[in-house]
Amino acid sequence: MLTASTRKITISLPTELVAFADGEAERRHVSRSRMIAEALARMAAETLDQQAAEGYAFYAEEAAEFAESGSAAVAEAIGQDRLRPIGRLGVEALVKVDQALRFSLGLT
Repeated sequence: MLTASTRKITISLPTELVAFADGEAERRHVSRSRMIAEALARMAAETLDQQAAEGYAFYAEEAAEFAESGSAAVAEAIGQDRLRPIGRLGVEALVKVDQALRFSLGLT
């Protein structure tokens, strides 16, 4: 995540954090700047991962709600009282489901 382009900045840190950063930098044989940049890069990656997980969870929930709300319409379209698991539907029923979904999405 670290790029070749850098920018110098001035920051103020508590003395204990500077001492910790210096110790870690020495132990890892990198500069203090590199040590702080790597810590910030890890934090940025963790934040992106968390945002992605939250986004996936949101859209999974939304998709489940959409499927649940549309199941009655699809069952009606294929002439059943309720839907069975997809693995048990025959080819004709799958074609009807596809047609019903295309119609409901305005694709036909």
